[in-house]
Order: sequence, then C-alpha cells, then structure tokens
Amino acid sequence: MKRYFIFTLGCVDNQMDSALYKKYLDLNGWINVDDYSTADLILINTCGFLASKMKETEDTIKKTKEKISKNSKLVICGCYPALNPKRLSEFFEGDFFTPLTKYKIKDVIGSDMSIYDINDINTIHPIYKDCNYLCSIKERFLDGLKCFYSPDFIGYTSDLCYIRTGVGCMGECSYCGIKKARGKIKSKPLDNILFEFKDKLNRGEKRFVLSGLDIGAYGRDIGLDVLTLLDKILSVEGDYKICIRNFEPMMLNEMMSGLLSLIRTRKIISITIPFQSGSDKVLKLMKRNYDIEMLKFNLNRVRVANPAMILLTHVLVGFPGEDDNDFKKTLEFLECVLFDSIQLNVYTPHHATEAAYMSNQVSETIKLTRANILKKKIYVNMLKSYMKRASYQFKGIVSAKSTLE
Repeated sequence: MKRYFIFTLGCVDNQMDSALYKKYLDLNGWINVDDYSTADLILINTCGFLASKMKETEDTIKKTKEKISKNSKLVICGCYPALNPKRLSEFFEGDFFTPLTKYKIKDVIGSDMSIYDINDINTIHPIYKDCNYLCSIKERFLDGLKCFYSPDFIGYTSDLCYIRTGVGCMGECSYCGIKKARGKIKSKPLDNILFEFKDKLNRGEKRFVLSGLDIGAYGRDIGLDVLTLLDKILSVEGDYKICIRNFEPMMLNEMMSGLLSLIRTRKIISITIPFQSGSDKVLKLMKRNYDIEMLKFNLNRVRVANPAMILLTHVLVGFPGEDDNDFKKTLEFLECVLFDSIQLNVYTPHHATEAAYMSNQVSETIKLTRANILKKKIYVNMLKSYMKRASYQFKGIVSAKSTLE
C-alpha cells in the first residue's frame, strides 16, 4: 500500500482542503502516515497571505526536500503556487496545483476519480506545528488564551463540525492576494448547506462552524444573503451552537438590524469580525470600505443583544502610511470593543498586491515596536473580556438560583 503525508500551513480553508485531500487519497487506497520521511507522497498545502507566510512556505518546502527519500514524491498545493509560480520554479521542479485547480490531484496519483465527486469534509486537517517557526512562544500562549478565556469556544479545532458556505470573496483588499488564488465569491447552494447541517446534527454534532473567506457576502452571487442562510439554520430545532468565521465589517454594518434578532436567539456563540485597523485613513488605503465608528457602535449593539457572545478579530499592524495617530486609533478601538480573541498580523509586503508598491512603507523597527505594544494590549483586553463574561455568567447563575428558590 502506498503511503502519504500532508503538511498544512495557513488558514481554516486550507485545513478543510487538506481534509478533503486526505479523504480523496484514502478512497484511492492510500495510507496516511505520521512520519513524512516514510511517505511515498508528501503534499504541502501552502499559504500566501503575507510575505511572512510565503517565507514560512518556502522554508518548509526546502526543509522537506532535504529530508525525504529520493523515491518519495513531493507535491505543492494551496495558495503559494497560485501567487508565486515563477518563484516556486526557482527552487522546486515537481507537480503543483492550486485551490482552483485541485482537480489535478487525480493526475498526481494516476486516479480516474474526480475530487469533485467527494462532498466537503466537515472537519479540518491540523496545522503542522513544527513548521510554525515564525510563531513566538508568547504568540502561542496568546493563541491558547482563546480556549482558556472563552469557556464556550474551544478554538478552531478538529472536533468541531465545519460547514463550508462557499469559496472566494468579494473584497479587493490592497494587501491580500488570496482572491487571486481562490477567486470571486462562489456560494454553496442553500439546500446543500441545510442538508449538511441537518445530517450532522442528526448524527450527534452540537457545535458547528460556518466557514468561508467572506461569509457576510454569502449568496450575493445566487440571489440570496447571509441573513436568509442563518435564519434557515436557526429555525432547525435542536441542541446546537453556531460559530461564524470571517464576517467582514462592511457586511456587518450593512446587515446589523437583521442580524441582531438572530444573535438574540443565543444559538450563535461566536463571530469573527476582522477589523484590521482602527483608522479610517488606513482602512481606505487597505480598500476596506466601512466606517470604523459605525462598526464600534454595531459591535457594542451585539454585546447588548447577547453579552455572552464571543467576538474574535484580526489586526494588521504596520500597513503602509500607518502613523502614530493611526496606531493610537487601533489601540483605542480595542479598548472600546473588548474582543475575546485577537489574531495579530504584522504587515509584510506581498509582491502580488497593490500595497507592496505604496509609498510610506513603515520600517521594520516601528512595525515590531507597535506589534509588541499590541501584544500587551491583547493580553490585557482578553483578561478584561474574560472577567466581564465571568461576571455576566455568575449573575445569570445567581438569578436562576433565586428563581428556583
């Protein structure tokens, strides 16, 4: 029997893709192994979000090439080859495919089966931790706080049930090349999503993650919207909770009125809203079209609608043109909206994006200084959020106890 190993770098979408590749290889009679040095086939599912992620990808490929057997086949997939085919050819001569050409996996193993004959896999393939050399001990500690300080949310782990709502995005962010790799928004049919959800619920799943690069834009290409999707899901009877990934602030502001009634059901326990910067000036340069004050107002409305809601976000520090006042506005925004988990990214120029060629690039020294300030702020904010949540939950317990007495 032939053996395979999959390295996964990057986001949840990559992890879901890797789970799909694993299922495909299993169905074709391949055996998954824990040690890549013993594998006949090694897939490296790569990330191309920022230059730092591309560096991680390149180092992983080079390191793996040095350690595998001459008889092993190394194949590169994911966003990196879609964004950097010329660069890849400088140090790698083997097969590769991208999120939009994943059908080529059949040629890699000589199969007649199409990967599109397999339904989405409702789990994720874990990140290969040894490759995350860019992640400092402190960052891993902060990542761990997602679990510790959010009792209802255990992080994006493989024991949750993932439902992909679609692929691609509607955004045109000036710093991100992922749309070039994954394409425009392509929503999964509503009936398909509902079937997956009901099927997994009937099989005993209780915690679901609605996954996608741009969930707030769901349905825009098929005459629907995300409110319709959420309303249909939440109308299903049962004991379950929903986590929502990547709800863009522009869409949140636009749909706030309809979203609030769904949030009040308490079935939605977490939402990721990547605000990136607290400065309208920087957001304009990023081509992220929303008003930061309106977002602040709406996120506080979410807190009022459901004080137990877990809010997650992404912050990008050191974007071209970001000055001290812009950075101060990001800190102030974080003070006004206490997020439960914050993913911090330091901007690095990506050659396939507009931002890489902007003037006023921020120096590495300033970027790292600001990142260190943010790390401390994140730690304090997450503690504050936990204490506030604990206080709310304690009052709820006392209230329930008083009612019973």
